[in-house]
Amino acid sequence: MDLFSKEYTGQSNLLEAQELITKAIKIKSRLSFNMFLSVKLEVIINSLYMQSKSIVAILKDEKLKKELHRCMHYSQNELPYICKKLDVDVHVVGPYLKALKRFKKKFPRWQNLLLAFSEKSLSQSSSEFAAYYKTNIMKGKKLLNLTGGLGTDDLLLSSYFNEIISIDKDENLNEMCIWNMEILGINNVSRLTYKTETYLFEKNISSFDLIYLDPDRRVGDKKAIILEDYSPNIFQLMPYFIQNKKDTWLKLSPLIDLDYLVQKFGSYLEQFHLVGIKGEVKEILIKLNFQNDTDIKKLFLIQSSSYAQNNDFFFEEYTWPPHRVKIQKSEPKKFIYKPNSLLIKSKYADSLAVKNNLSGLAITPNLYTSDEQKKIQNFIGYSCLAVFTKWKMGLKFLAENTIGELVFFGFSKNEKKQIQSKFLMKSNNKTIYYLAKTGVTRIMVVLEKL
Repeated sequence: MDLFSKEYTGQSNLLEAQELITKAIKIKSRLSFNMFLSVKLEVIINSLYMQSKSIVAILKDEKLKKELHRCMHYSQNELPYICKKLDVDVHVVGPYLKALKRFKKKFPRWQNLLLAFSEKSLSQSSSEFAAYYKTNIMKGKKLLNLTGGLGTDDLLLSSYFNEIISIDKDENLNEMCIWNMEILGINNVSRLTYKTETYLFEKNISSFDLIYLDPDRRVGDKKAIILEDYSPNIFQLMPYFIQNKKDTWLKLSPLIDLDYLVQKFGSYLEQFHLVGIKGEVKEILIKLNFQNDTDIKKLFLIQSSSYAQNNDFFFEEYTWPPHRVKIQKSEPKKFIYKPNSLLIKSKYADSLAVKNNLSGLAITPNLYTSDEQKKIQNFIGYSCLAVFTKWKMGLKFLAENTIGELVFFGFSKNEKKQIQSKFLMKSNNKTIYYLAKTGVTRIMVVLEKL
């Protein structure tokens, strides 16, 4: 690697910069004096004097904090120069500013505050509404959070507990959380640097009313699929929970299957809570009860129209497993109804379709049809504009009407790519061309959102 490549520009680690200079001096003889001097001054010397500042250190400095507000309006090309001028690391400020818009969307109540966070912690943290919902189901005197993360759950739950002990192995993340709590005036949350396993081994947890975990769901750069890949490994912690008989809440990936959870936790699993925002599942909460075994679980669907804290959310209770229903299949009628991801995840779509006199669409699962226009909670309604059972006629129609979205069922990845490359669609958030394939049968249904 070129010693003087741009990769080293703006290097904020003092020791690494010093090592870099030592290497540069050793190869000085191989460079002309002018070249060495210019490169050395531009790339290395500047790096040496740039002091490493964490995002918390920047936010604590009122002058830098004010400049950070201004940095929001600079382009990515201008940012390195501005950071150099302010003597801060662009690799700290850049990602922070990039994620700030997302932070404001997830936490509207704090959008005017510059709180500390990292990109990774923000991506896995509960949104403001999801954290607020937990205050409806998690209450007591003393809470143990074994995976503190960004701490948004702690911040909202602090109003409903006398004391919260929150631990995380990441010292930088803990520094951020302590700073955020100071800014928000929260003084009943203690943030400690511990590995989960170490804390459970060394400490007595009998005084806590509830235990909460939000395990890391990433293995390197990939998302963990099975529970055993979560960090910490939930099943290695189970003996502590069983021994202390404490109600334990787990926050899990929205992609995880509910049947799989029943298989893994058995009679300890008491409740599912599917938390959705605008029809999309954002997180799955489960409650483990180590005092009483149960075979019949409670399932709660929670639906909010906003990321912000609000009491105007849809809430419905069911039992698990769902009752099996026989749904009549039909060809497309005047109206098509699609359950949102919250309802599909719950596996109650068929039951609610039967309850609302809908027929299942013969060509594909999770689509329903009726000759009557209906407004049904957690279903999206469409008018059926056209049905093409002759594939070539459907493609001809598609070539003449490229405004809308292509949705596929039953096609391979290569088949999808071939069709998408032929028709460059422009979405209007209203029209959908639903292309379905079952065996050798192909059909296209043109839908318009009601």
